[in-house]
Amino acid sequence: MTRSASRHSLGSRREHVHADVCVIGAGIAGLTAAVRIAAHSRLRVVVLESGTATALDHEAAMVELDTVDDPTGRYQGIARGRGIGGTSAKWAGKLLPLSPGDMAARPYLDLPGWPITPNDLSRYTREIEAMMGVDNSPYEHDQDPDLNPGRLLPTGMSDIAWRWPKRPTKANHRIDHVLRHELERLNNLEIWTDATVGRLEIAEGRLTEVSATNHRGGELTVAATMFVIAAGTLESTRLLLLADAQNEGCISRTTDSLGRYFNDHFGVEVAVLRAASMTPLNRALADRKVNRTVRHLHGELSAGRQQAARSASAYFDFDAVFAEDSATARARAMIASLRARDGAAMLRHSVRMMRKLPALGRALAWQARHHQQFWSADAVINVKIWIEQRPIAANRLTLGERRDSLNMPMLHVDLERTSDDEHTLQTARQSLADLWHTDPTLGSLDWSTLPERAIDAASEQAHPAGSLRMGHDPRTSVVGPTLRVHAISNVQIASAAVFPTSGSANPTFTIMQLAMRAADDLLSQFRIAS
Repeated sequence: MTRSASRHSLGSRREHVHADVCVIGAGIAGLTAAVRIAAHSRLRVVVLESGTATALDHEAAMVELDTVDDPTGRYQGIARGRGIGGTSAKWAGKLLPLSPGDMAARPYLDLPGWPITPNDLSRYTREIEAMMGVDNSPYEHDQDPDLNPGRLLPTGMSDIAWRWPKRPTKANHRIDHVLRHELERLNNLEIWTDATVGRLEIAEGRLTEVSATNHRGGELTVAATMFVIAAGTLESTRLLLLADAQNEGCISRTTDSLGRYFNDHFGVEVAVLRAASMTPLNRALADRKVNRTVRHLHGELSAGRQQAARSASAYFDFDAVFAEDSATARARAMIASLRARDGAAMLRHSVRMMRKLPALGRALAWQARHHQQFWSADAVINVKIWIEQRPIAANRLTLGERRDSLNMPMLHVDLERTSDDEHTLQTARQSLADLWHTDPTLGSLDWSTLPERAIDAASEQAHPAGSLRMGHDPRTSVVGPTLRVHAISNVQIASAAVFPTSGSANPTFTIMQLAMRAADDLLSQFRIAS
């Protein structure tokens, strides 16, 4: 089946379709799960996507669907992505699995461990790396000497663990590009766009059908044997809250965890790194290409430091900000105008870049020789700390009284920055200060002026998680270890919403692992049934 035959925009039509599997969401998790199910079976798989077929939808009515009812007006992590590819169109491109300590129980914080093991997820690591076009070398700096040439990276203390996320190519940031061949080839997979699910029918503990609508008066009803909800943390949570409200509390009658334990990564710039010399600084910290894969430095609190300080996890990285008139900034602007096919802008940037040719030449020579990005002396090296919020029941998502442009309840967000979060931030800041005091070879840290309660200056990373937490006990969790909803036996959740804790990694890699796990469990259920 061709791409045009397998993709449908709902428009103003009214349709009713049957499928073996219905996947809600065509983002990173949804497409990963849907393609895996369709490629390994003859099952008919229907994917429902709220946004458009080719890009994120920025129409005012669609943007309003992402608005949340936030009484504080502070929550900024609502950057959902509607459209095929979802938030992968906005993603910064850092592939990093959770460390074992992120998944372990932390009794000193009263945090449960994950009900699955690191091996349950790592079985998918090589497959995801190959799919995303990155190599399969280790993520820890001490397991690959090419990651730390000259041993310039400060390693004098055990409080900080250095890791190296992998960056796929810019094209491979988008999951719909990564899976483009499968999406064209699989004739048992179809995608409906412009279809926002708002009604879920449940009978005898099973979801029987869902209905989706749009702003054009269209309605699509899908009846299926199995469902995978993979619409991101916020929308996946709203869908289960809607299912509960529309079906006599079918979930909340057995657990009080629905919507609770909501959390995010909070980040704040804490310092500027003043280089002693740009050469060792570049060699130690700048992005580098190893085995044809770009790597980005990432430091996180070690498990030992977390336990000793009784803090949650935290991580930090270094971000080079180039002056607007620098050679690097000019070159990037010219490339951007070239991609946008803006001839006037390209000519303007080309003329300005001519004055920067000597500096640009030095940067290109450095990159060719060392296979690294080059940070020039006029770059500002910002140091930013991101903390793992300790999940607490009071932080939650509920259905609010306000309605969106499709007349569905908006999510109401209760998310407080607690004294525990402040303690984690201060622990990370002190650990970084101690490390740099022990080994100041690369330069000095010029500390930022922060409010007395520094966490109040932090912003969300748009890594929402936890509101449909995974666990063994149906009384204290929403989904089980196989990602099936305890109270609805034929629904699985592939989203960071199921994370019991968020750890110190960008969640994308783990979300992809969970999507594959959900797909494999679903396939096994069909094999058992047949």
